[in-house]
Amino acid sequence: MTKKFIAPCLIILTGIGWLLNTLEVLSSVDWLWTLALAGAGIAPFFWLGLDRFTFIVGLFLIGCSTCSLLRQVGKIDANLEVPILVILFGFLSLLAEVLPLKKSGLFAGENQSTERSEQK
Repeated sequence: MTKKFIAPCLIILTGIGWLLNTLEVLSSVDWLWTLALAGAGIAPFFWLGLDRFTFIVGLFLIGCSTCSLLRQVGKIDANLEVPILVILFGFLSLLAEVLPLKKSGLFAGENQSTERSEQK
């Protein structure tokens, strides 16, 4: 999937969430919010490719969407959602270090300035 399809897909996902809310499919669920989180989790993979940053951020946002859905349908309590997400973030950070994922190009400038100051 190329980058030119991302915006239309996100618009479709927004429309689906809006329609599910309007039709009151699982009326206790805010579909717009839940699908927006999932879409925000999927988008980095298509925009930036798979690297350590997109692995952590993308899967974390998908996890946020899943936890939000589970909370809204009463499968988990609200007071469990945040600790679960903190554990998920730590687990994804650990996995990103262990798996052979390339380093993110987003912070390349930051690493270069740090290396220069260490050389002095």
